Amino acid sequence: MREILFRAKRLDHGEWVEGSLITYKDGTAFICCEGYIPDVLNKYEVDPSTVCQYTGLTDRNGKQIFEGDKITMTFSHGQRTANVVGFRGGSFGLHWKRAGVGHFAAFTGICHVEYEVTGSIHDKEKEGRDHDTAESAEDL
Repeated sequence: MREILFRAKRLDHGEWVEGSLITYKDGTAFICCEGYIPDVLNKYEVDPSTVCQYTGLTDRNGKQIFEGDKITMTFSHGQRTANVVGFRGGSFGLHWKRAGVGHFAAFTGICHVEYEVTGSIHDKEKEGRDHDTAESAEDL
């Protein structure tokens, strides 16, 4: 069975939390996850704009890949590209811009590559670091 997992930033202190997503008609969102006590669920209110779903994939370091992650993709011949994980047309895949034009490729159509998560579009950038990539599907 495939793992259905979400993550988002907590409203109380801005840290990431992972678990099951609950949304309400008023727009509020919560992530529920197991706490330190077995069989006890904790519910955290999260920023709905930061909700990301797990793709079912891991990067070369074993880190889970979520929507909104910034990914460095390395092809078998050594070329490296910067991309953002997104969801379009029923598939998870990668968004990127080339010459100002947005592109998307589903993970199922990308072969012979290694992925490495380098951050998230929802995290503040370190000063001086430049990413030449789309930050979301809306940017494309």
